[in-house]
Amino acid sequence: MQANDETAGLLVRLHAGDASAVSELALRDLEWIRACVSHRLSGVVRAHADTNDVVHSIFVQLLERGPRFSVGNRDVFRRVMARIIENTLSSMARRFLGPKRQPRGQSVHGDTVLHLQPDQSTQTPERAVRAEEHEWIQFAMELLDPLDHEILRGRDWDDLTFREVGDRVGMQEDAARIRYGRAMRKLARCVQQVREGRIEDVLNEVEPRNDDRSSV
Repeated sequence: MQANDETAGLLVRLHAGDASAVSELALRDLEWIRACVSHRLSGVVRAHADTNDVVHSIFVQLLERGPRFSVGNRDVFRRVMARIIENTLSSMARRFLGPKRQPRGQSVHGDTVLHLQPDQSTQTPERAVRAEEHEWIQFAMELLDPLDHEILRGRDWDDLTFREVGDRVGMQEDAARIRYGRAMRKLARCVQQVREGRIEDVLNEVEPRNDDRSSV
């Protein structure tokens, strides 16, 4: 870690609406992100997607539409980006190969499934609170293990049955149902951790050991 790491300050400026912070983060880390995507981009994904499009989508998703998260240094920031890249490309690969459904995008945000208590929000309108919860859930989803990420997205975003989810990820229907329940519990814990600023704890739990990741 650099002695005068500017990452936290850039994120504070970003979340305060300083558009120049996005440019500074892009100039600083865009080539690293591009190289990471390019290294992972292969197979069916490469046939359908361009590196620059994937990079742009990831950057916009995280830095312009994401929650007001903070990390202490550049290394952790890059670890976050690596998780998002991993899940984005894994999801794209399975989506190109698997059954299609019109995205529903509601269940994991429903009150009966995963409702988060907002921090310091007694004066916040309900719609704003719900939007904030949605952002935190989306961000936490991107930090999960790719298999958990894909099972949750398949079931709750794409409205697949458990049989279809199992077909997509290569497991039996009952196994997919059990893994879904576990993934929901992991997601709830992950959301709590990131809202408490414990993103590095999440990364330590979900990152593959020895960076042993296969291409998609």
